[in-house]
Amino acid sequence: MGTGNYTFSCSNEESNDSDYECGADHDDSYEDPCKTASDQAQTIAATSDFVKNMLTFFFSAHLGAITDRYGRKRMLLFSILLMALPFACFSVLLQFLDRSESGDEWDIKMMKGFTNLYYLTNSLTGAISFLTIIFASLADLTPAGPQRAGAFGLLLAIFMAGISCSPIITLLAFHGNNKMAANVACFIGIFVLPAGFIFGFKETVTPESMFEARVKYENENAGEEAKSVWYRIFLSPLLSMKVLTRTKLFRILCPIIIIVQMVNESTQTLLLYYITTDPLCFTQTDMSILMVTIGLTGMLIQGLFLRPLVQCMGEKKLLFLSSIAGTVHALMYAFAEDKPLIFGGALLVCFTLLSLPTVSAIKSNNATDLEQGQIQGAIYAVKSLAAAIGPSLFRIIYDETKDTDVPGTMWIFGAALYVVSCVAICYLPEKESNSKYHHEMEGEGDEGEALNRSKMVRFAEDEGVRESSVV
Repeated sequence: MGTGNYTFSCSNEESNDSDYECGADHDDSYEDPCKTASDQAQTIAATSDFVKNMLTFFFSAHLGAITDRYGRKRMLLFSILLMALPFACFSVLLQFLDRSESGDEWDIKMMKGFTNLYYLTNSLTGAISFLTIIFASLADLTPAGPQRAGAFGLLLAIFMAGISCSPIITLLAFHGNNKMAANVACFIGIFVLPAGFIFGFKETVTPESMFEARVKYENENAGEEAKSVWYRIFLSPLLSMKVLTRTKLFRILCPIIIIVQMVNESTQTLLLYYITTDPLCFTQTDMSILMVTIGLTGMLIQGLFLRPLVQCMGEKKLLFLSSIAGTVHALMYAFAEDKPLIFGGALLVCFTLLSLPTVSAIKSNNATDLEQGQIQGAIYAVKSLAAAIGPSLFRIIYDETKDTDVPGTMWIFGAALYVVSCVAICYLPEKESNSKYHHEMEGEGDEGEALNRSKMVRFAEDEGVRESSVV
């Protein structure tokens, strides 16, 4: 990826220990060591992300359903401990990174080994989705209505703040070969976060709800014990995602999630690659300003404006507005020939980020209190599938069209996907996709119970099944 000409000391026989200028023109027979290293890093990182997304797709809904029956705290702790493993590997890797510069063969092998171990442990974090359980916990604590979407948006804004700070930590970590900032980050990830969680997080699912969820599960899965272990291990997790197709509302929302997240994930993955090529030629300073712009704007919109927008427009109209913004920003990227158009499109990208918390809130509002974990798990399973497919598909389109008159063809394809999502949104049932309806029915005591019962009856009617215990 050409981001300008940067000088690295790439020592090998061909370069005669001289500085190699990345991005400059060289003889075709010369193997660019910087490009080779970059390609290898991108390949292993892409493989790690793919495995991570596939694990989330396979296990997320099933583990979410387990948290409905046995509580969220233990599963959330397992998730945090899994996330601590890459920090631990990276901390050890930093030590061998310094020592490997001496050329010792053992240190180099250890550095490579811990690099691979880092990516392996990073991919394993997808087995237990942290955000799935956090979203379910927020749903436990937040009543159905506009405030639920606002709570989801605020959580994602906090995560975006952390992501925005990560480049700063990286610069501090490796500026002047000073690894202190990275070691501090690793220490926080390995020790502080698990300890803070153990002493600070309280279970959000009541014992009564856990008991009811277990009874409901046993009634729905009577006779499952007789099935093989392979069925329970490999097929049961996939069957947990049937919740996504249970009602007309859920069936329409499912492709909307896939379409929107395919484009969003592709934008996050390929935008920096795209804007460093001709005719845009973004510099490192330009890219830093762009990332800060997206980060700050996204934090403000999700953290401060999502709830007022839901209260004013309702989830359905907001979801439609988000897809319209996505269509416009994709077309701006596709035909951009100067930097201001990219920055303008980046501001609109932030509105597309509202789609995930909005869809999560709609589905959560239309689910009972006994299945919030399963619902959020299923949503993130579909999101992970889109994250695995989208960037690869967009990269193929870009590779095939980058030398044509329209190198931004992949963004035109993205705009077309957003148009499809706009059409699908128009078919969402008005009542179920508007939290004002739930807010009006939400109440204490008998009214709150009546709302839960009405949801269960509606699900049963949609499937053509009526259970006397529900009615």
